[in-house]
Amino acid sequence: MPCIDMLYWIRMPSLRERQKTKRRERILRAAVSLFQSQGFQATTLEQIAVSAEISTGTIYNYFRNKAELLIAIVDANAKAAYEIGLKVVENPPADPVEAVELLTFKMCEGLLDPLTKEMWREAVAIVISQPHTQFATSYMDNYNMVEELQRKLLQALMDQGLFRPDVDVMLIGDMLSESMSMRQLFFFRDDDADLDDLIESIRQRTRALIGLIAVGNEVIRTDA
Repeated sequence: MPCIDMLYWIRMPSLRERQKTKRRERILRAAVSLFQSQGFQATTLEQIAVSAEISTGTIYNYFRNKAELLIAIVDANAKAAYEIGLKVVENPPADPVEAVELLTFKMCEGLLDPLTKEMWREAVAIVISQPHTQFATSYMDNYNMVEELQRKLLQALMDQGLFRPDVDVMLIGDMLSESMSMRQLFFFRDDDADLDDLIESIRQRTRALIGLIAVGNEVIRTDA
């Protein structure tokens, strides 16, 4: 079949579909802006509709409530953070400690921006209180993506002979992801903590753990 005929069969999004996508993105941008400026709890769907320049009824064509809006925001944020982290995995620094630190920091920064602490507290609360909902499933899928990046990087470093051969890099990847998640929970809970505090707490634990398994390294001082 000639190329011109093959192109005929490629289905392009219709004008209606493109308009729906743009409208959904406008709703999400309006929601993020209002959640940041006045808080998740204080924001209503009516206010989001006004900001997005649509009717409140139109929002319900895309999202049933604010929780579903939060699902979409967290999901989009996690996928963007994954792409940032993937670039580190594909071209990591030569030093194993620096490589793991860079991936952890990039993922952490990507996951937190533009979500506020309140938004994350709401997200975590939904996951814990409603473990069988779409939100919880989506949240855990995103967590698993982050964990998989950690494993891929550690395996690549292992293949380069940078870790002791007896090390279970899959288990180390799980430990790094769990440590990062726990530090983030403390960060979300503390209104006075800033991003530098979070990064430093994760850096100390990452250096200590990777220092234990890196070839030729003594235990790395966390205050170095």
